[in-house]
Parts: sequence; C-alpha cells; structure tokens
Amino acid sequence: MNKATIIYTFVFFLHLQQSRCAPQVRLFERQSAGSTLLTCQVTGFYPRAVQVKWIGEDLQLVEDEMNDVLPNGDGTFQTGSSVIRPEENTGDQRYSCVVHHSSLEGNITVTWGKEEKPFRLYVWIPLGCVFIVTVVGLVIRGFCYNKAFVVAGQFILLS
Repeated sequence: MNKATIIYTFVFFLHLQQSRCAPQVRLFERQSAGSTLLTCQVTGFYPRAVQVKWIGEDLQLVEDEMNDVLPNGDGTFQTGSSVIRPEENTGDQRYSCVVHHSSLEGNITVTWGKEEKPFRLYVWIPLGCVFIVTVVGLVIRGFCYNKAFVVAGQFILLS
C-alpha cells in the first residue's frame, strides 16, 4: 500500500465514523427439510450496533445459524436472522422482521405473507417474449411459405 492509499482509507473511515448509514432490509424464503425458512438480511448500516427481531406466531429461531454482525467491503456492516415458519394452518398469518438502528428515527419493519411472495417476473417476462417471438415467427413463416399476401383487401399469390 502506498502512502496516498493509506491516507485515503483513513480519511474515508474517519468520515464514515462521523456519519450514519441506514440499513437495507430484505426477506428471503427457502424450503429446507420439510419446513420453510424465512431469512431477514440486513446490510449497509453504520455504526455496527443493530437489533433484528422477528414478530409472528409459532416462529422458531434458527439456533445453529451464525447471526454475527460482519463487515462489508465499504466500511458498513451486515447481519441476518432466520426463523422456521410453521407449516400447518398458517392461513393469513404474517411474519415481520423488525430492525432498529441508530441511523433511523424509528424502526424498519418488513412483512412476509402468502400474498407477498415474489411474482417471479424474471421467469414470466422471458417466457412471454419467447411466446410472442414464436407466434410472430410462425405467422411470418406461414405467409412466406404460402407466398401469399393480402394487400389493400386483395389476396395476392406470388409465384
């Protein structure tokens, strides 16, 4: 490391210590061994101290998972918390991850519920595009194969 890099790094972290960065919160769901695991990922916050808790009925904290606060490469921090959602009779039950941090005036609350599962647009949009391209291709192929066109209401057959 050269002298300029060391000075820049020192100034960057000094500035970061005087400022506060609000956390970003995301929820993820995954199936694991016959149960549903809900994970609350909290990232991009500074200073290090943060509280993450879950609210909902019959939730089990995942004990064997490390929920330490870890550094990001930009001087901010990240952490996470996972719970096991009960499978039976969930109905319209909602589960919320509540994050409290000194950069916030209140809390950030992100709620997971059945109707809030991601719609998987990244799957449906490409499939829709493939369908449209296929239909247009078949129509064009049909016209070219028959060498027939309709122009101004008249059917023209090409030889």
